[in-house]
Amino acid sequence: MSASVYARMVKERATVAKAFRSKGKETAQGITALAERESETIIAEAYKDLLEAEGLPTRIIPEEGLLEWSELSVFRILVPKGREHVADEIIRKV
Repeated sequence: MSASVYARMVKERATVAKAFRSKGKETAQGITALAERESETIIAEAYKDLLEAEGLPTRIIPEEGLLEWSELSVFRILVPKGREHVADEIIRKV
């Protein structure tokens, strides 16, 4: 096999490897973004479950409001008016 054929094969393999790495990085970014989005929801639901297990009714809403929220929203947990101190006490115990 001549040196030029070998060099061409090496170059083709490098191009294929570069394409695989690029695709892998793209997939990794997508997975990371999804995990970050879902983590906010999971945390809010965990606090909601904690408060409801203690008998305190709650609601989860995005801080931007119900009409403008997106998958990247931070959520707020609402408790009945006048019961905020109960929620604070439950969370303090944890």
